[in-house]
Amino acid sequence: MNALEEIDDQIDELRQVFDIGSITHGAILRKPKDCQDLAEYMSGKLETGPLVVTVKRYRSSRTRAQNNLMWMWFGCIRKHLAEHFGTQYTNDDIHDYYVDEFLDKQVKQIGKKIITKPGQTSKLNVTEMTEFLSNVEMAAAERLELMLPRPDEYREAMGA
Repeated sequence: MNALEEIDDQIDELRQVFDIGSITHGAILRKPKDCQDLAEYMSGKLETGPLVVTVKRYRSSRTRAQNNLMWMWFGCIRKHLAEHFGTQYTNDDIHDYYVDEFLDKQVKQIGKKIITKPGQTSKLNVTEMTEFLSNVEMAAAERLELMLPRPDEYREAMGA
């Protein structure tokens, strides 16, 4: 068995111990018993050599309702711009515009070169995505005089 197969087996075993479903390299620990179970599981793995364990705070990512609302709104904005200004943007163009407008850019230096990467809606948590969507809704109303629709899932997406 090669190293990758061994890792896959260990991940499968973790899934069974912690019922972690689709998380590929970790578990969400919600209660003290989860931590105890993890410690017991990991102590058995030390026999094969040292381990590296990373712990970080869980952040729930944007919801499906938020994502659906965002893309529906971008379609509405695209259609509005085409009808009133004759533009031919795509939904992705509208997405990129608002990402540039409202999300922080990531700046890093590699050697002597400075690289700027745009923010990503896929990396936002629920609260950040709610703020982003609120900004898009406000901008559409103020700048385009466009009232974006509020479908049934609006309340779920915006936590209203």
